[in-house]
Amino acid sequence: DASSPHWRRTPWEDVRVGDFVKIMNEENFPADILICATSEEENVCFVETKNLDGETNLKSRNAVQGLTHLRNAEACANRESARFEIELDRPDPNMYKLNGAVITSHDKHPIDLQTVLLRGTVLKNTKWVIGIVMFTGEDTKIVLNAGGTPSKRSKVERQMNPMV
Repeated sequence: DASSPHWRRTPWEDVRVGDFVKIMNEENFPADILICATSEEENVCFVETKNLDGETNLKSRNAVQGLTHLRNAEACANRESARFEIELDRPDPNMYKLNGAVITSHDKHPIDLQTVLLRGTVLKNTKWVIGIVMFTGEDTKIVLNAGGTPSKRSKVERQMNPMV
């Protein structure tokens, strides 16, 4: 039924802050995403972070406790079950720093890097993850950390070149 809530493929450029996304195993994350629910029992998932830190071992991440009921498109589209606020600090280039909270009608749940999937990492050994987009494009950690490439020529060499 096309009228009922469902997932659809979207190019990563069209993903916006606040969108719910469902990422399948072996897929890259298109943005920095807060984890709502995963296919695994303990709402845990595994990510490969080698594009960020060069490490090839898998790291576990957990869903935010207050959002684990958002396990399908219907729950994400339901105005009652998907009623919450996300408070976040501004985007920070520090890879190991993230402060925020999810505020539901009953509770406040902290957000840290353990509950987030960063752009540039890949979902592994997990069927799917449902999350909500926090940062896109220039605000993602991977882009904030992409400094300019350092020059391999010394200052003296650069000054001498035009003179020679």
